[in-house]
Amino acid sequence: MSKSRPNCTSLDIARAAGTSRATVSRVLNGTNGHISISEETRARVLRVAAEMGYAPNAAARQLRMRRAQAIGLILPPSRYRRPGQPGTFGLAQFLGGIIDAGDSTEYNIMLAPGTSPERAVQMLHGKQVDGLLVIHPLETDPYIRGLLAAGAPVVSMCQMPAEVPVSWVDFDNVGGARAAVLHLAQRGHRRIAFICGMAGTMVSSLRIRGYREALDLAGISFQEDLVVSAPEPTRTPQGAAALRQLLRLPEPPTAVFCYRDQLAFGVLLAAREAGLRVPQDLAVVGFDDDPASAHQDPPLTTVRADFFGAGREAAMLLIDLIEERTLGPASKLLPTELIVRDST
Repeated sequence: MSKSRPNCTSLDIARAAGTSRATVSRVLNGTNGHISISEETRARVLRVAAEMGYAPNAAARQLRMRRAQAIGLILPPSRYRRPGQPGTFGLAQFLGGIIDAGDSTEYNIMLAPGTSPERAVQMLHGKQVDGLLVIHPLETDPYIRGLLAAGAPVVSMCQMPAEVPVSWVDFDNVGGARAAVLHLAQRGHRRIAFICGMAGTMVSSLRIRGYREALDLAGISFQEDLVVSAPEPTRTPQGAAALRQLLRLPEPPTAVFCYRDQLAFGVLLAAREAGLRVPQDLAVVGFDDDPASAHQDPPLTTVRADFFGAGREAAMLLIDLIEERTLGPASKLLPTELIVRDST
Protein backbone atom coordinates (compact mmCIF):
# COMPACT_ATOMS: atom_id res chain seq x y z
CA MET A 1 0.00 0.00 0.00
CA SER A 2 1.34 3.43 -0.93
CA LYS A 3 2.43 5.76 1.89
CA SER A 4 2.53 8.81 -0.38
CA ARG A 5 3.13 12.11 1.40
CA PRO A 6 2.94 15.59 -0.10
CA ASN A 7 6.22 17.54 -0.21
CA CYS A 8 8.21 14.50 0.89
CA THR A 9 11.91 15.37 1.28
CA SER A 10 15.14 13.38 1.09
CA LEU A 11 15.43 13.82 4.88
CA ASP A 12 12.05 12.08 5.33
CA ILE A 13 13.26 9.21 3.14
CA ALA A 14 16.55 8.98 5.06
CA ARG A 15 14.70 8.66 8.37
CA ALA A 16 12.30 6.03 7.03
CA ALA A 17 15.08 4.06 5.33
CA GLY A 18 17.40 4.24 8.33
CA THR A 19 20.27 5.85 6.44
CA SER A 20 21.88 9.26 5.96
CA ARG A 21 20.47 12.09 3.90
CA ALA A 22 23.70 12.14 1.88
CA THR A 23 23.23 8.47 0.93
CA VAL A 24 19.62 9.13 -0.13
CA SER A 25 20.80 12.07 -2.24
CA ARG A 26 23.43 9.95 -3.98
CA VAL A 27 20.98 7.16 -4.73
CA LEU A 28 18.25 9.45 -6.04
CA ASN A 29 20.64 11.64 -8.04
CA GLY A 30 22.78 8.77 -9.29
CA THR A 31 25.99 10.43 -8.04
CA ASN A 32 28.05 7.99 -5.97
CA GLY A 33 31.47 9.57 -6.48
CA HIS A 34 34.04 7.49 -4.61
CA ILE A 35 31.50 6.37 -1.98
CA SER A 36 30.37 2.74 -2.23
CA ILE A 37 26.66 2.17 -1.65
CA SER A 38 25.49 -1.43 -1.31
CA GLU A 39 22.77 -2.76 -3.60
CA GLU A 40 20.68 -3.57 -0.52
CA THR A 41 20.84 0.06 0.67
CA ARG A 42 20.15 1.37 -2.83
CA ALA A 43 17.11 -0.86 -3.21
CA ARG A 44 15.79 0.10 0.24
CA VAL A 45 16.10 3.82 -0.51
CA LEU A 46 14.37 3.51 -3.89
CA ARG A 47 11.59 1.41 -2.37
CA VAL A 48 10.96 3.88 0.46
CA ALA A 49 11.07 6.82 -1.97
CA ALA A 50 8.46 5.15 -4.18
CA GLU A 51 6.24 4.29 -1.22
CA MET A 52 6.40 7.88 0.06
CA GLY A 53 5.65 9.35 -3.35
CA TYR A 54 8.89 11.30 -3.58
CA ALA A 55 9.04 13.79 -6.47
CA PRO A 56 12.37 15.62 -6.87
CA ASN A 57 12.31 19.40 -7.04
CA ALA A 58 14.34 20.27 -10.13
CA ALA A 59 15.17 23.81 -9.03
CA ALA A 60 16.31 22.69 -5.59
CA ARG A 61 18.43 19.94 -7.11
CA GLN A 62 20.10 22.42 -9.44
CA LEU A 63 20.89 24.70 -6.49
CA ARG A 64 22.35 21.80 -4.50
CA MET A 65 24.56 20.73 -7.36
CA ARG A 66 26.10 24.23 -7.45
CA ARG A 67 27.19 24.00 -3.84
CA ALA A 68 30.82 23.50 -2.91
CA GLN A 69 29.79 21.04 -0.17
CA ALA A 70 32.38 22.75 2.05
CA ILE A 71 32.43 25.11 5.01
CA GLY A 72 35.19 27.57 5.81
CA LEU A 73 36.72 27.91 9.27
CA ILE A 74 38.08 31.30 10.32
CA LEU A 75 40.60 31.24 13.18
CA PRO A 76 41.81 34.26 15.15
CA PRO A 77 45.27 35.27 13.85
CA SER A 78 46.95 34.42 17.17
CA ARG A 79 45.81 30.81 16.80
CA TYR A 80 47.83 30.07 13.69
CA ARG A 81 50.78 32.41 14.16
CA ARG A 82 51.92 30.34 17.17
CA PRO A 83 50.53 26.86 16.47
CA GLY A 84 52.80 25.29 19.09
CA GLN A 85 51.69 27.51 21.95
CA PRO A 86 50.06 25.94 25.01
CA GLY A 87 46.28 26.04 25.21
CA THR A 88 45.54 24.26 21.95
CA PHE A 89 43.37 21.66 23.75
CA GLY A 90 40.16 23.68 23.30
CA LEU A 91 40.95 24.45 19.67
CA ALA A 92 41.70 20.79 18.93
CA GLN A 93 38.37 19.80 20.49
CA PHE A 94 36.53 22.49 18.52
CA LEU A 95 38.09 21.17 15.31
CA GLY A 96 37.24 17.59 16.24
CA GLY A 97 33.58 18.48 16.62
CA ILE A 98 33.53 20.42 13.35
CA ILE A 99 35.19 17.56 11.46
CA ASP A 100 32.75 15.06 13.01
CA ALA A 101 29.83 17.15 11.74
CA GLY A 102 31.44 17.40 8.32
CA ASP A 103 31.96 13.64 8.15
CA SER A 104 28.34 12.91 9.06
CA THR A 105 26.98 15.32 6.44
CA GLU A 106 29.75 14.89 3.84
CA TYR A 107 30.84 18.52 3.99
CA ASN A 108 34.53 19.30 3.64
CA ILE A 109 36.22 21.67 6.07
CA MET A 110 38.47 24.40 4.69
CA LEU A 111 40.66 26.89 6.54
CA ALA A 112 39.54 30.37 5.45
CA PRO A 113 41.87 33.40 5.50
CA GLY A 114 41.91 35.14 8.86
CA THR A 115 42.86 38.62 7.70
CA SER A 116 39.84 40.27 6.08
CA PRO A 117 36.16 39.53 5.52
CA GLU A 118 36.60 40.47 1.86
CA ARG A 119 38.87 37.49 1.19
CA ALA A 120 36.46 35.13 2.94
CA VAL A 121 33.56 36.50 0.87
CA GLN A 122 35.63 35.85 -2.26
CA MET A 123 35.78 32.20 -1.25
CA LEU A 124 31.98 32.16 -1.03
CA HIS A 125 31.48 33.90 -4.37
CA GLY A 126 34.05 31.60 -5.96
CA LYS A 127 32.05 28.58 -4.73
CA GLN A 128 35.00 27.32 -2.69
CA VAL A 129 32.85 27.23 0.48
CA ASP A 130 29.12 27.50 1.18
CA GLY A 131 29.33 29.19 4.60
CA LEU A 132 31.73 30.23 7.32
CA LEU A 133 32.40 29.45 11.00
CA VAL A 134 34.17 32.15 13.03
CA ILE A 135 35.98 31.05 16.22
CA HIS A 136 36.07 33.50 19.14
CA PRO A 137 35.42 36.80 17.39
CA LEU A 138 35.88 40.18 19.06
CA GLU A 139 32.83 42.06 20.32
CA THR A 140 33.11 44.39 17.33
CA ASP A 141 34.52 41.80 14.94
CA PRO A 142 34.71 43.10 11.34
CA TYR A 143 34.42 39.55 10.04
CA ILE A 144 30.96 39.03 11.46
CA ARG A 145 29.55 42.34 10.25
CA GLY A 146 31.30 42.09 6.89
CA LEU A 147 30.02 38.60 6.24
CA LEU A 148 26.50 39.50 7.31
CA ALA A 149 26.56 42.52 5.00
CA ALA A 150 27.55 40.21 2.14
CA GLY A 151 24.62 37.91 2.90
CA ALA A 152 26.87 34.96 3.74
CA PRO A 153 25.71 32.01 5.85
CA VAL A 154 27.82 32.48 8.99
CA VAL A 155 27.91 31.05 12.52
CA SER A 156 29.94 32.47 15.39
CA MET A 157 31.47 29.94 17.77
CA CYS A 158 30.93 32.40 20.59
CA GLN A 159 27.87 34.10 22.05
CA MET A 160 27.36 37.47 20.38
CA PRO A 161 25.62 40.69 21.50
CA ALA A 162 21.88 40.80 20.85
CA GLU A 163 22.28 43.68 18.42
CA VAL A 164 24.42 41.54 16.06
CA PRO A 165 21.94 39.41 14.04
CA VAL A 166 24.16 36.36 13.65
CA SER A 167 23.69 32.70 14.54
CA TRP A 168 25.98 31.40 17.28
CA VAL A 169 26.81 28.37 19.43
CA ASP A 170 28.68 28.59 22.72
CA PHE A 171 28.92 27.02 26.14
CA ASP A 172 27.64 28.94 29.14
CA ASN A 173 30.58 31.21 29.97
CA VAL A 174 28.51 33.38 32.32
CA GLY A 175 27.05 30.43 34.22
CA GLY A 176 30.40 28.63 34.40
CA ALA A 177 32.21 31.67 35.81
CA ARG A 178 29.37 32.32 38.24
CA ALA A 179 29.49 28.73 39.55
CA ALA A 180 33.29 28.89 39.99
CA VAL A 181 33.23 32.11 41.99
CA LEU A 182 30.23 31.07 44.10
CA HIS A 183 32.12 27.86 44.93
CA LEU A 184 35.01 29.97 46.26
CA ALA A 185 32.63 32.21 48.21
CA GLN A 186 31.00 29.14 49.75
CA ARG A 187 34.47 28.08 50.90
CA GLY A 188 34.57 31.29 52.93
CA HIS A 189 36.66 33.48 50.61
CA ARG A 190 35.86 37.20 50.42
CA ARG A 191 38.83 38.49 48.43
CA ILE A 192 38.47 36.61 45.17
CA ALA A 193 40.64 37.73 42.29
CA PHE A 194 39.95 37.16 38.60
CA ILE A 195 42.75 36.76 36.05
CA CYS A 196 40.89 37.49 32.83
CA GLY A 197 41.69 37.24 29.13
CA MET A 198 42.30 39.88 26.49
CA ALA A 199 39.96 42.87 26.66
CA GLY A 200 37.50 43.16 23.80
CA THR A 201 36.79 39.47 23.35
CA MET A 202 33.29 38.22 23.93
CA VAL A 203 34.53 35.31 26.06
CA SER A 204 36.33 37.69 28.46
CA SER A 205 33.26 39.92 28.71
CA LEU A 206 30.98 36.98 29.43
CA ARG A 207 33.23 35.48 32.11
CA ILE A 208 33.69 38.86 33.79
CA ARG A 209 29.90 39.16 33.86
CA GLY A 210 29.64 35.76 35.58
CA TYR A 211 32.38 36.74 38.06
CA ARG A 212 30.55 39.95 39.00
CA GLU A 213 27.17 38.22 39.22
CA ALA A 214 28.62 35.69 41.69
CA LEU A 215 30.12 38.46 43.82
CA ASP A 216 26.73 40.18 43.96
CA LEU A 217 24.98 36.94 44.92
CA ALA A 218 27.55 36.34 47.68
CA GLY A 219 27.28 39.91 48.99
CA ILE A 220 30.90 40.70 48.08
CA SER A 221 31.76 44.12 46.68
CA PHE A 222 33.56 44.26 43.34
CA GLN A 223 37.12 45.63 43.56
CA GLU A 224 38.94 46.61 40.39
CA ASP A 225 42.39 45.89 41.83
CA LEU A 226 41.45 42.21 42.10
CA VAL A 227 40.92 41.92 38.32
CA VAL A 228 44.13 41.45 36.31
CA SER A 229 44.28 41.04 32.53
CA ALA A 230 46.41 38.41 30.77
CA PRO A 231 46.60 39.45 27.09
CA GLU A 232 47.69 35.94 26.05
CA PRO A 233 45.64 33.70 28.34
CA THR A 234 46.90 30.45 26.85
CA ARG A 235 50.42 31.12 28.17
CA THR A 236 51.20 29.70 31.61
CA PRO A 237 53.85 32.38 32.47
CA GLN A 238 51.17 35.07 32.25
CA GLY A 239 49.24 33.37 35.03
CA ALA A 240 52.37 33.37 37.21
CA ALA A 241 53.03 37.06 36.46
CA ALA A 242 49.42 37.97 37.26
CA LEU A 243 49.57 36.26 40.68
CA ARG A 244 52.84 38.02 41.52
CA GLN A 245 51.09 41.32 40.74
CA LEU A 246 48.15 40.39 42.98
CA LEU A 247 50.44 39.35 45.83
CA ARG A 248 51.93 42.87 45.88
CA LEU A 249 48.57 44.33 46.92
CA PRO A 250 48.32 45.60 50.53
CA GLU A 251 45.67 42.91 51.07
CA PRO A 252 46.29 40.05 48.61
CA PRO A 253 43.48 37.71 47.53
CA THR A 254 42.86 34.39 49.25
CA ALA A 255 41.37 32.87 46.10
CA VAL A 256 41.90 33.25 42.35
CA PHE A 257 39.56 32.41 39.50
CA CYS A 258 41.39 32.08 36.17
CA TYR A 259 40.01 32.68 32.71
CA ARG A 260 41.74 29.55 31.47
CA ASP A 261 43.37 26.48 32.97
CA GLN A 262 46.74 27.48 31.49
CA LEU A 263 46.66 30.66 33.57
CA ALA A 264 45.80 28.60 36.64
CA PHE A 265 48.82 26.37 36.00
CA GLY A 266 50.98 29.49 36.20
CA VAL A 267 49.23 30.60 39.38
CA LEU A 268 50.02 27.25 41.02
CA LEU A 269 53.69 27.62 40.08
CA ALA A 270 53.91 31.19 41.39
CA ALA A 271 52.11 30.21 44.60
CA ARG A 272 54.73 27.55 45.30
CA GLU A 273 57.51 30.05 44.57
CA ALA A 274 55.93 32.43 47.12
CA GLY A 275 55.68 29.70 49.76
CA LEU A 276 51.88 29.63 49.63
CA ARG A 277 50.01 26.38 50.21
CA VAL A 278 47.13 25.54 47.88
CA PRO A 279 44.35 25.51 48.93
CA GLN A 280 45.14 26.40 52.57
CA ASP A 281 46.64 29.82 51.78
CA LEU A 282 45.32 30.32 48.26
CA ALA A 283 42.45 28.59 46.47
CA VAL A 284 42.63 28.34 42.66
CA VAL A 285 39.97 27.61 40.03
CA GLY A 286 40.47 27.37 36.26
CA PHE A 287 38.16 27.11 33.26
CA ASP A 288 38.07 24.56 30.37
CA ASP A 289 39.07 21.27 32.14
CA ASP A 290 42.21 20.81 30.08
CA PRO A 291 43.37 17.16 30.52
CA ALA A 292 46.49 18.44 32.33
CA SER A 293 44.36 20.08 35.03
CA ALA A 294 43.75 16.75 36.79
CA HIS A 295 47.51 16.16 37.01
CA GLN A 296 48.58 19.44 38.61
CA ASP A 297 49.94 19.67 42.15
CA PRO A 298 47.35 19.84 43.60
CA PRO A 299 44.78 18.74 40.98
CA LEU A 300 42.95 21.81 39.70
CA THR A 301 39.31 22.65 40.36
CA THR A 302 37.94 23.88 37.05
CA VAL A 303 34.89 24.46 34.88
CA ARG A 304 34.37 21.78 32.24
CA ALA A 305 33.31 23.09 28.83
CA ASP A 306 32.21 20.88 25.95
CA PHE A 307 34.45 22.18 23.15
CA PHE A 308 33.81 19.14 20.95
CA GLY A 309 30.05 19.49 21.32
CA ALA A 310 30.21 23.22 20.61
CA GLY A 311 32.21 22.62 17.43
CA ARG A 312 29.82 19.97 16.21
CA GLU A 313 26.70 21.98 17.03
CA ALA A 314 28.11 25.09 15.32
CA ALA A 315 28.95 23.18 12.15
CA MET A 316 25.53 21.49 12.08
CA LEU A 317 23.81 24.85 12.56
CA LEU A 318 25.82 26.33 9.69
CA ILE A 319 24.89 23.41 7.43
CA ASP A 320 21.23 23.91 8.37
CA LEU A 321 21.56 27.57 7.34
CA ILE A 322 23.28 26.63 4.07
CA GLU A 323 20.58 24.08 3.22
CA GLU A 324 17.85 26.47 4.42
CA ARG A 325 16.49 24.15 7.09
CA THR A 326 17.02 27.05 9.51
CA LEU A 327 16.04 30.57 8.52
CA GLY A 328 17.25 33.66 10.35
CA PRO A 329 19.60 33.91 13.33
CA ALA A 330 19.56 30.95 15.72
CA SER A 331 21.55 30.27 18.87
CA LYS A 332 22.42 27.41 21.22
CA LEU A 333 23.97 27.62 24.68
CA LEU A 334 25.61 24.45 26.00
CA PRO A 335 25.87 23.79 29.77
CA THR A 336 29.13 23.85 31.74
CA GLU A 337 30.02 21.79 34.82
CA LEU A 338 32.09 22.69 37.89
CA ILE A 339 34.69 19.96 38.55
CA VAL A 340 35.86 20.21 42.17
CA ARG A 341 39.37 18.95 42.88
CA ASP A 342 42.00 19.61 45.53
CA SER A 343 42.98 23.19 44.62
CA THR A 344 39.94 24.54 46.50
